[in-house]
Amino acid sequence: MNAPRSIALLSTIAALAFGTLPAHAAVLRSGTFTVKSTVVLSANAPVSAPLSATASAYFYDPVGGGHSASITAAVKRSGNAANVTLTLPYRWAVGRTTGTVTVTFSIGASTLGSPRTQVSATIPLPADGAATQVVLPAAL
Repeated sequence: MNAPRSIALLSTIAALAFGTLPAHAAVLRSGTFTVKSTVVLSANAPVSAPLSATASAYFYDPVGGGHSASITAAVKRSGNAANVTLTLPYRWAVGRTTGTVTVTFSIGASTLGSPRTQVSATIPLPADGAATQVVLPAAL
């Protein structure tokens, strides 16, 4: 075995033994998810109860772990419906650029015993800088 290869092999063995191998390079992914929902309101959603909605996104990266973002806002109703648009910015340093993101939308009334509903979709991880629209109809 020649000397340069021996030194490289010994360096790798030492790095493995002491946990000093360089980490995978992280890639920045940032953008927005715009979650749109037309919510059909039933008689179970009290007319006088304020409504609030939450949009969230979750991406699991085996190299970098879990990444998430969420936003909550008050919702105005119009008769037996509510049209909701929530824009969710994200900025994640990921170890891989493929995989799926779970986008979730939930809405509920703030009074005790009032209904709450949640819907979700799984989409491909968007490219960096993407403005991604996700439509999630719901009924409450």
